[in-house]
Amino acid sequence: MFSEELDNPELSAEDDFYAMGGDSLVALRVVSRAQELGLAVTLRDLLYHPSAAALGEFVASTSPAPGRAGAAPEAAPFSLLSPADRALVPPGVEDALPASALQAGILYLCAVTADPALYHDLINLEVRAPFDGHHLRGALAELTQRHPALRSSFDLGAYSVPVQLVWTSVEPSLTVEEAADAAAAVEAERQWCAGQLATGLSWRRAPLLRCHVVTAPEGFRLTLAIHHAVIDGWSYARLVVDLLTLYDRRITADTTPLPAVSVAPYREFLRLEQAVAQDSTIAAFWREQASATPLLDGRRRFDTVPNPTAMREIPIGDDELARLRANARRADTPLKSLFLAIHFAALANWTQRRTGLVSGVVVNGRPEVPGADLVVGLFLNTLPMRLDVPVGSAWEDLARSALDWERAALPNRRFPLANLERELGGPAFDVVFNFTHFHAYDELDGLSAVQVASWSAFDKNSFPIMADFSVDAPESGTGVVITVDPTLVPDARAQELYRCYREALLLAVDGLEPTQ
Repeated sequence: MFSEELDNPELSAEDDFYAMGGDSLVALRVVSRAQELGLAVTLRDLLYHPSAAALGEFVASTSPAPGRAGAAPEAAPFSLLSPADRALVPPGVEDALPASALQAGILYLCAVTADPALYHDLINLEVRAPFDGHHLRGALAELTQRHPALRSSFDLGAYSVPVQLVWTSVEPSLTVEEAADAAAAVEAERQWCAGQLATGLSWRRAPLLRCHVVTAPEGFRLTLAIHHAVIDGWSYARLVVDLLTLYDRRITADTTPLPAVSVAPYREFLRLEQAVAQDSTIAAFWREQASATPLLDGRRRFDTVPNPTAMREIPIGDDELARLRANARRADTPLKSLFLAIHFAALANWTQRRTGLVSGVVVNGRPEVPGADLVVGLFLNTLPMRLDVPVGSAWEDLARSALDWERAALPNRRFPLANLERELGGPAFDVVFNFTHFHAYDELDGLSAVQVASWSAFDKNSFPIMADFSVDAPESGTGVVITVDPTLVPDARAQELYRCYREALLLAVDGLEPTQ
């Protein structure tokens, strides 16, 4: 099972799943497959017992606790709302759900800032395939019916809680224009994206997905615009793969259906979030993680919404990545743990602080049930991680500390950040770490008639500083993308921050001491 999910037939029973390239989403598939075989395995079990041999020994010696793992309960439509709220649902809606804490927060920030680009995600693809408008429109309609998130709108005022309305059917949004050559197609795409970001997407009306095509002699350029309130990064990958697969099968007359998608995992995610939202023990865990002096002086209240418009990319070459992977394996940690160590070492050198460093970390809250990896939705949360970087630290020790945090955080990861910040009276952190490695894109290699020649993407968050570590991202490759709000991080300090990240990366590649 491990070797299949990691596409590594030479993997042994003793090899560490995470050290050999596993991450949270591949782990979710492993856990789901184990559950389908009747094994009560959780993500936390895999994190503590990361080899096939160790996990098998653990499962054999452990009696499954009631409710420990298994299929998500098939909650009925509307069942997560109160009877009074259900009575307010308009005709034409097939389900209504309480908005998650992150959805409500995103929509609130969009309303407060009136910034049409905020949490408005774009991805541009150069597609090498014949363009058929009829088949693309059909594929888009099938995609929209397949994923309820794409048929959603939000109402923040008519109900006792913010509500996501899932409409029974919506008309997909597709516009097509022609270009004489490749250069004209690129310019037409640029103009459409600029207009899109200037006007925004209204979360009050479905669909929250727009599709734009510019045809050219060699193929066509495809742009997807979607509101971040209904999608996370893995879901975006799932969306692109599903759409292009559906289109490929239509133009090749392949009638093979896509795997069925259940709505149960998303309802289960909301139920789990509601269950932990009032847990005082979990709240205390996160208060302790956030209890430190802010990295940015004077930023402890919600004075303004950050506007991160400055960006720097730091590429990681193939040889550098191979050496980082080897160093992570020597530490018996995932690559993500080493990236977290690099992140904190860079912050320590930038602030000249060695203790009480706090960063937000983006975590995946998808439930551990079969089929959860196929669902399009927003399953993310961002929570504080506190780490010390004492002088003389070794990368192995920092990476293991990061792994220890993830193990402790995993059962508490769905506690709403908004609840924590309400208790704190201000932001829980000033900088955020994110790690992505979206294996779903690999499925595009198996298409018959469709090939993606190039990618680009746009997204805008609301954090003062964000460090996105990615591996094999289709639009940017492997590296770190750092965004900052120039009003909170002046240019001279931003340049110093970029330098600290680059130097920390190089030190980690060479295995040298992380502190300067």
